[in-house]
Amino acid sequence: MSNSIKQKTKAGMILAIVFMSMYLNIENVLSLMLYDMTLAFPEVSEFTIQKIPSNMYLIQAIFTFAVGWINSKISKRKMIIIFQSGTMLGALIGYFFAGTSFAMVYVSLFVLSISAAVMSTISRSVVVETFAQNDVPKMISVSQISN
Repeated sequence: MSNSIKQKTKAGMILAIVFMSMYLNIENVLSLMLYDMTLAFPEVSEFTIQKIPSNMYLIQAIFTFAVGWINSKISKRKMIIIFQSGTMLGALIGYFFAGTSFAMVYVSLFVLSISAAVMSTISRSVVVETFAQNDVPKMISVSQISN
């Protein structure tokens, strides 16, 4: 493989990792909407609404344990396609149906949390598998900065 092709492939991988890492900010954006949710759902306690990010992190933590098993069944490329689609589905559920009931907020949250758990794990594993040992810490740093 020529040097220019290797550089283009490496640049493409870096860009993909940066984009996957930026994607992981879903839960940070959600916390900005908590006040609006208290206005939209006055019957729901503020404590319940404030627990949304914590519940999201809990779902992610639990589902992260399943990522290895899923990866043993399907390729990383398919996982990225499937769980990026899950992100879109979760966002569409939130956009179109979350205003109907607070339960739909949790359905959207559940789908988004699972997708975020898979994407955060896969983005780091792609770094480890793709780059030379000396470049791995630098690429994980790029991933964290993007996140």
